[in-house]
Amino acid sequence: MFFLVGREVSITPTGVGRQRPETGVSAAHQEQCSSTSMDKDLKKTIKDVGYLSTVGMAMAISIAIGAIGGYYLDSWLGTKPWFSLIGLGVGIAAAFSNLFTLYKKAKRF
Repeated sequence: MFFLVGREVSITPTGVGRQRPETGVSAAHQEQCSSTSMDKDLKKTIKDVGYLSTVGMAMAISIAIGAIGGYYLDSWLGTKPWFSLIGLGVGIAAAFSNLFTLYKKAKRF
C-alpha cells in the first residue's frame, strides 16, 4: 500500500484498487457501503415493478365500477341489459384510458 496525499491506494492483481481515505474503516466494509450503483438498480427495478403492478388492478377496478354502476342503474330503472352494457363499455373505456395514462407516466421513467 502506498500513501498519496492523505489517501491510501492499494495495488491489487488486477490493477490499482479504489482510493479510500484513512478513516480506520476496513476496505471490505468501505466497498460494501460504496456499492450504491447496485442498490440504485435494485431500487429502480422494485419501483418499476411496483408501478407496473398497478396496471392490472386499475383496469379491473375501472371495469368493475362501470359494470356494477350499470347493473344498479338497471335494477333501479327496470331497463335490464342496457345500462349494464353501457356501464361495462364505459368501464372498459376508462380502463384503457387509465392504461394509456400509466403508459405515458412509465415512459418518462
